Amino acid sequence: MMEQKEKSARIDPSIELLKFIEEKIEILELPLEQPFIRKVPKEFLNGHAKIYEPISISIGPLYYKMEEEPAKEFKKWCLKDFIDRLKKKGSSKKELVGVILGMQQQIRECYGDLDHDMSDFMLGQIMLLDGCFIMELFRHRDLGKDMVHGSKEKVPLVTLQQDLLKIENQLPFSVLKTLANLLEKSNSGNNTTEGLIKLALGFFNIPKPKDLRTKPRHLLELVLDALFFTKIPTTHHNIPVAPASSNVGHGVEKRSSSIMEANSASILKMHGITLEASDCGNGLAMVEFKNSTGKLRIPQLVVQESTQTMFWNLLVFEMYSCPNSRIFTSYVVLMDTLIDNVEDVRVLLEAKILVSRNNDVSSLVSLFNEMSAYVSATDFYFEQQVREMSRYCRSTGPALRACSLKTYNEFRWDPLNSALIFILTITQTLFSILAYKPKGN
Repeated sequence: MMEQKEKSARIDPSIELLKFIEEKIEILELPLEQPFIRKVPKEFLNGHAKIYEPISISIGPLYYKMEEEPAKEFKKWCLKDFIDRLKKKGSSKKELVGVILGMQQQIRECYGDLDHDMSDFMLGQIMLLDGCFIMELFRHRDLGKDMVHGSKEKVPLVTLQQDLLKIENQLPFSVLKTLANLLEKSNSGNNTTEGLIKLALGFFNIPKPKDLRTKPRHLLELVLDALFFTKIPTTHHNIPVAPASSNVGHGVEKRSSSIMEANSASILKMHGITLEASDCGNGLAMVEFKNSTGKLRIPQLVVQESTQTMFWNLLVFEMYSCPNSRIFTSYVVLMDTLIDNVEDVRVLLEAKILVSRNNDVSSLVSLFNEMSAYVSATDFYFEQQVREMSRYCRSTGPALRACSLKTYNEFRWDPLNSALIFILTITQTLFSILAYKPKGN
C-alpha cells in the first residue's frame, strides 16, 4: 500500500497533462467540411420516427445492415448493368474501383454518424452498389422502362422517391457525379453535372430551374434548391437573406412581431385580400403581395402522399446542415400563419394554392402546424410580405369590410338575431319618418 502511494506521489501531473494534450488534443483535425448526412436529432423523432427511415431501399452506410436480401440482390444486378455500360463506353471495372477507393476520405467526412470501424472495402462496396443502383434507376425512369432484375415484387415509384429523399438515406452527390463522369469519360464536366441533375429531378417529377443556389451535396439538397430556389443578389454571395425590412441587428423580437401580427387565409379574405395561385415553375418561395390591388399570389403546392415525408426531411436538413439558408423553414412559418383551421384550408383549396390528392382536410391543417413548432422565426424570408398584408388589413376600408362581414357571419344563421335586426331596422325607419319635418312648417 505504501509503495502505491509513493509511486503516485512521484508522478508529475504537469507531465501527464502535457501527455494528454499531445496524444488526445493536438492530433485533432477539423474535417474538410462539416458532415451533412447524419442521424436525425432525437427531438424530431417523437411521433415521426418512421418518416426518416427507408421503406424499401437502404442508401448509404447508416442503414445497410437493416436492408433485406431481395434489395441487395437487386442492387447487384444494377451494378452489373452499370459495368456493362462502362465497358461499352471504353472504361473498365478497374477504373471504377480506383475512383471509388480514391474518394474514401472525402466520403467519410460527409457522414456524421459513420461506424469508424467500417473498412474501406465495406464502404467502397456500399458506394458502388448504391451509386450504380441510383444511376440505373434514373436511366430507366428517363427511358420509361421498368427495372425488373432480381425482384419478384415491383416497388412502387412513389416509395422509391420517398426513400431517396430521406436525410439518413443519402449518398454524396460527388459519388454520383464521379460515376456519371466515368460513363462520359470526363473528369471535369459541367455538362455531365447538368445532365445528372436533369436526370435526378426528372426522377422526382420536378422541373429543372435555370439556376440553382448551390452545388448539391446530395439528392435531398438538390430537391430543396429546385423547389425553393430564388433569385439572390450576387452581393449577398448566394446566401438567401430576409428582405431589407428585417434589418440585421434588430433581433429576433422584431422579426417575430410581424408573425404575431399575421392573419390566416380566411381573415385575409375577409379583409378583401384576393388569394391566387401562381405558377410553381418559378419556385415555391416566389410569394408576392401587391398593396395597390390587395392581391396575394402564392405558388401552387400539390399535396400528395409523399409530401409530408419530404417536407419533414427537408426541414431537418435545412435546420442542421444549411447555416446560410432559411428559405424552407420560412415557407413553413408562412404557411402556418395562413392555416389556423379547416376554413383556412378551404380558402387555400378554393384559390388553388393548395391542391390535395387527399380528401382529409384536417391533415392539411396539421401538416404545417406541427412542423412550425420546431422552427424559429429568425431570418424570416417573407417578412416584407407579411408586414405589408398586416398594414393593408389595418387600413380603414378593409378593416370596415372585415367587421361588417364578421357581424353578418355571426348573425345570419341565428333566427332570433335576424328577427331582432329586422325589428331594429323597421323601428329606426319609423323614427326617421316621424322625425321628418318638411321645410316651411
